[in-house]
This record gives sequence, structure tokens and C-alpha cells, in this order.
Amino acid sequence: MSSDSPALACFVTPHGLGHAARAATVLAALQERCPALRVELVTTVPAAFFESSGCRNLTAHAVRTDIGFVQHGPFVSDMEATIKALDAFLPFDAALVDRLATRVRESGCRAVLCDIAPLGIAVARAAGVPSILMESFRWDDFYRHYAAAHPRLAAHADTLQRWFDAADILIQTEPICRRNPAAALVTGTVSRPPRTSREVVRQALGLSPGRRLVLVSMGGISARTLLLAHLAHRDDFCFVVASGAEKPQTRGNVIALPLYSDFYHPDLINAADAVLGKVGYSTVAEVYRAGVPFGYGIRPDYPEMPAMVAFLERHACGLPLPDPELGQGVAPEFIDRLLALPHRTPAEPDGAAAIAKCLMRAIGE
Repeated sequence: MSSDSPALACFVTPHGLGHAARAATVLAALQERCPALRVELVTTVPAAFFESSGCRNLTAHAVRTDIGFVQHGPFVSDMEATIKALDAFLPFDAALVDRLATRVRESGCRAVLCDIAPLGIAVARAAGVPSILMESFRWDDFYRHYAAAHPRLAAHADTLQRWFDAADILIQTEPICRRNPAAALVTGTVSRPPRTSREVVRQALGLSPGRRLVLVSMGGISARTLLLAHLAHRDDFCFVVASGAEKPQTRGNVIALPLYSDFYHPDLINAADAVLGKVGYSTVAEVYRAGVPFGYGIRPDYPEMPAMVAFLERHACGLPLPDPELGQGVAPEFIDRLLALPHRTPAEPDGAAAIAKCLMRAIGE
């Protein structure tokens, strides 16, 4: 790839994989329009995740770009550990910013795209190129939400607010926690499209025709797989669970897959008759695009939940899980109610194409 070809730097938060999935979808859509585009990818999310999502011409830099929250499992945040990590991370290390800005300049990047990783905004300013913030929420809003109980978060919220507000271009994607009238673009959800047909995926899983599939997507619940055992007698459906298995395993009506299996997650969602999972950006977006009934687990204390749940109630077919963490398994009656819900066609186009068009203008293509 010629060094004269256009280049874009992309800073992505490593907090969960939802932001990486959104950024990867946008980068892939951008490279469809600009095949020569080079990407300087700055994140601790493995580059293989982006490549498996359709991105190419990547140069990866394993740099921690963000803190988010330190979590113990998908539902529990450790506030003291989060504050300690923020104390070490903020303000941004000047030497790190200078080093990354030098890389941005030397690689010919025309802009910096940030998926809620404000370090990228600081680097863009130091490099003298435009910064583009893509978000459905901002960390400063979230830290202020918890600041009454954890006052030390207030100062970090102030620091990050200044950086978020300094972005040259703001793009917001649904479901949006706080709408900003300064946004240059507001789009629908951004989700990775399926690549393989429903029938082919189901055959690869070994499912017989007519057998219903319930995908369990909780960020890896190998320790809880046995909590589904009380439904083992149900031959009319099976569960597919991402677990710690080294290779796919079938036990009764549970198919356990490795956390990073050869099955592309949007393909599994598209092949499912229903999904059980934690409410998070990429899961909500991909379930919405597939139109699949969603049994969703809510973190009631998390600031993202009201916008996410309101979106699901308006645009998706789903039911809240009585036990969000599946700590007591899931009731047969709940599964039957979920599977009885209709599939729903999404009401608006995916936002990736509109964002790619905006980014084309930002990089002068």
C-alpha cells in the first residue's frame, strides 16, 4: 500500500467490544468507498477483531486509549479500581500524546476518528489534524452520574468533558443517551452485517431443520452454562453459548462455543430464533438489525440503560430477563414467551454508510 494513499487514525475504547464493533463497521464501510485507505488503529482490542469484521490495511498500535469502568463480569463495576486507574491515566501523558501525534503525522493521517476514546482528540490536536468523535454516550456524563457516591470521579469528568467538547466533528448513533445539538450527524444504529445465510450457519452448528435456536450472549458465561441444564429435556430448541471451551462442544441441548470461535457473532444472531443477553451497544444494534426477539438483562444502575431500554421497547420485540445475570437459570415459561414473539424488520437503515460518507469529506476524498 503506497504511503501516498489516504490514511485515517482510529482510537477505540477497549471497554467491552461494542465500541470496537461499531468502529470496525464504520471503517469497513469507509474502505468500501475508499479501497486504498490505510488505518492506523490505536487500541488494546486485538486487530484480528477488526479484520474479522471486514477491515483491512490496518497498522495496529496496542496502546490503552481509555479506562471506562473496571468491571468484574458483565454487570459489576469496581468504582475504587476505576478511580485508581483514572488517577494514573489522567491527565494524558504528554510524552505518549507527542509520540502518537508524531505517528499520525508521519503516516499521513488526514484525521483522527475516536469511538469515545478522548485520547485520540488530544493526539489529533497535537498532530494538527481534525478529530471526529463518534458516540452514543460520553464518559464524563457517566462519571458525573456516580460522582455523588464517588466524589473523586467529578474531577475526571471535568477533564474528559474538556476533551470531548474539543472534538472538531461530532457524530452520534442511536440509541443516544444525551442528544447534542452540535452534532454534525445523527444516525441510526451501527451494526456489523451478517455474512453467512441463516441456513448455512444452522447446518454448521449441526441443527436439524425446524429446531429452534436460542443464542446466549453474555460476554462469556462458561461457569453458568450448567444453569441451563434444567431445560435439557426440551428437544424443540437448543442453546448456543459462548464459553471457555477450547473447541465447540455439544451437551444435551447446549452447544458451547469458544469465546473467539470461527462463527461470526452477527451470523449467530441472524441464525437465532431468539437471543438472551446483556444490554450493550453491539448486541442491541445487531439484534435490532436481525429483527430477532431479545430477552435482555438490564443493569439498573448504569446510565446507558434508559436510552437502550427505551429503544428496545420502541423498535424491537423483547422481554426483560427477570434474572439479568442468569444466576438462577431461565424459566421455561420465559423461553416460550420469547420464542412466541414475532421477528421485526428494522425501521431505518444502518448508520454506517452515512458515517462513511461524512468521513470521506473529513479526509478529503
